[in-house]
Amino acid sequence: MVSSARGIPKGTERDGKAPSSPPRCWDSIRRRVLQVTATTVAAGFLAGAVAVGAAFLAIAVLVSTLAREKTHALGGVLLVWVWFVLVHDLLALGVVAAFELPEAVLSVFVLTNPTSIFRVLVLGQLGTTAGSGFAAVLSTTGLSTPGLVAALLAWCVLPVAAAGLLVSRRRL
Repeated sequence: MVSSARGIPKGTERDGKAPSSPPRCWDSIRRRVLQVTATTVAAGFLAGAVAVGAAFLAIAVLVSTLAREKTHALGGVLLVWVWFVLVHDLLALGVVAAFELPEAVLSVFVLTNPTSIFRVLVLGQLGTTAGSGFAAVLSTTGLSTPGLVAALLAWCVLPVAAAGLLVSRRRL
């Protein structure tokens, strides 16, 4: 079909329409796929955040089991939190920056801190393992998502199990 006397066919770029625009059904499919993906990532992020909270709660149960007084338990739990959130990561990043370490050591640094496990899970879900910085270092560790989830669940279960064992051995 010709739209003008000059012979410009309809549907070309000159008349303002794209020559081969996809049908509208593709837009709705793309929206649904993106919505499902975003919902899945958000659900994974929420589950990971709850798991990290449960891990710190389990550590708090263990510390309160070991403490003789409530104030000592509170102080110990705060020190443990500062260790895991601030000091452990600073030391690990300093060691990683100063030395050429094998992948196994990097994996140990990640697995010995529930906050680091959560960070790696989130970075993996967001697809930011390429590039530079801490994400690039973590991409060389070879940690899988199921392994990280299992480690985070172990952080939730093992301190409570240890606290239960200590309580059962204690004389009342």
